[in-house]
Amino acid sequence: MRLRFALAAALPALLSLAAMALLGDRLARRALEEELGARLVAVASAAAAALPAERAAALAPGDEGTRTYGHLRARLEALARATSTRLVLARLDRTALCDSDGRHAIGDALPALERDRFELAEVAAGRTAASQVLFEGRDGELYKTGYAPLTDAAGAVVALVAADGTAPSFATLRGFRSLLLALAVAGAVLGAAVAVLAAHSVTRPLLALAGAARRIGAGDLESP
Repeated sequence: MRLRFALAAALPALLSLAAMALLGDRLARRALEEELGARLVAVASAAAAALPAERAAALAPGDEGTRTYGHLRARLEALARATSTRLVLARLDRTALCDSDGRHAIGDALPALERDRFELAEVAAGRTAASQVLFEGRDGELYKTGYAPLTDAAGAVVALVAADGTAPSFATLRGFRSLLLALAVAGAVLGAAVAVLAAHSVTRPLLALAGAARRIGAGDLESP
């Protein structure tokens, strides 16, 4: 009886606490993702505005030593340092043209872009977009990508700029999750303790009454 009463008293409170902790975590993560996505889209748009579209679209494998490539690479490097991001200039077929850290040669396939097919379709239509899915980088941090189209003088989309970046706030989110977990555990322990005490105070007189009833039923008419 005591166990059932304790569970009945503690379980609703524990479930409510767990639901509130989960909701708080989801809301905080969503807010951080939206803020990061907007920042990365702004960085990608700024990079696209600073790049010569016609010359970028004319790059071909083997042009890594040309002045055009060096000019594009220098602009991407400068903006990447200023914004703490990684910038990639790519064709719409998801092959590389240039990037801020020299990781890819012209014409290299970019399989990482495969995860954002919907966003790339938006860019091909001339719109900016931020990736919907976070991905884990080589450093273990969570990253997101912002995309912007690179258009020529006629307004045609000839390439795209991708800006990869993370937010220091995600470290704060991890701390927030630890705090929520600690609060949930503390709340569970406190709720269980209160439930046990409440069960004891409520069931003790009931058990005494049941014991007296058994004694009276056995013939002990002196039991109160």
